[in-house]
Amino acid sequence: MRTRNGTKRKARLILDPRLNLVYSSYFIAGMQNAFNVDVCFDIRPFVALPQSSPEDHFDHFFACIYSRNGTSLRVVIDFRDKSELCAEALEWAEVYGVVNVAPQDYAQKQKDDPVNASKILAVGPYFGINLYSSIMAVRQALRNHILSKKFSSVSLKRRISSYRWQTVRPKLSWFQPEPKQSRYIFHASTLYEDQSNGQVANSLRASFIRAARRHAIFEGGLVSRQNQLADKSFQDIVIARGFSQKDYMKKTKKSTVVFNTPAAWECLGWKLGEYFAYGNAIISTPIKQMLPAPLKHKENIFFVKDAEQIESAVAELMSDEKLRNGLQNGARKYFETFCSPEAIVERLVKYGLKRRSPKHVN
Repeated sequence: MRTRNGTKRKARLILDPRLNLVYSSYFIAGMQNAFNVDVCFDIRPFVALPQSSPEDHFDHFFACIYSRNGTSLRVVIDFRDKSELCAEALEWAEVYGVVNVAPQDYAQKQKDDPVNASKILAVGPYFGINLYSSIMAVRQALRNHILSKKFSSVSLKRRISSYRWQTVRPKLSWFQPEPKQSRYIFHASTLYEDQSNGQVANSLRASFIRAARRHAIFEGGLVSRQNQLADKSFQDIVIARGFSQKDYMKKTKKSTVVFNTPAAWECLGWKLGEYFAYGNAIISTPIKQMLPAPLKHKENIFFVKDAEQIESAVAELMSDEKLRNGLQNGARKYFETFCSPEAIVERLVKYGLKRRSPKHVN
């Protein structure tokens, strides 16, 4: 589409100002980079998207409208840790990207509501990034709070907290591979006290840390928020303080091997997305959520089932440089093809527009 003076009009991305910025930042950057869009916040196009539980929806999804050449597409991206679709958002959307959806939940939705189920597309792992400076973040939070006030009960304090959080996250440009440090392994995670699947994650991460100590120069541990351990079995691997975002990123980038295990509600955590972006050799327990494309053992990930296999995987990867290099290259390729912000939003928009085609069958 061209303006009256003949210049080509840029695409637009209209964002629902009720969004949780830190969880939406990755996908907004994807739209900006992939489609060179002008971004604006406007509540009016989203009044038809009811939020019966605004507090819950704030941590569940964000909505946007992609507009180009006179065509608009209603997009929702569900970033919730739980495999739990939002019926209202799914009804409103023309395409519904979801980070965490279990195959059995998707199959049930196809059976119960095939029309809306056809809108769903698995997004894969992602992570929060920095979009705004501290001053700009607070300004945008205040502005969006005013825009959303009649349509959301989320407090100003909670909204500002989300915007401030994204200011301490790395910029997208920082998520690039770097040379790995020989025989160095880094891992730092929270020691879960009371969270779904938390104790399983604690145990598996502990097994990895202990194996890493035996086969490499290890740095890190499980960070205890309470400084008190309900379970003394983790005492040898607990650290009292975590790492700054900058240090965590630098150490993870140069780690020879990294470890992933689905934690809260067996979700795809930010760690996994970061590992792919950094081109790490990833050891992982089975992933139960749907993915945009299958992961292949010893090609872009190294799957293990239990503590015994974790031990042998660490030993094998520390002694097999060819396999390790292959996993690193495979991880980065998977990121670029399926999980980068640009790859995700291009897939969503293409799929959403395809659904409009008369040839599309639900």
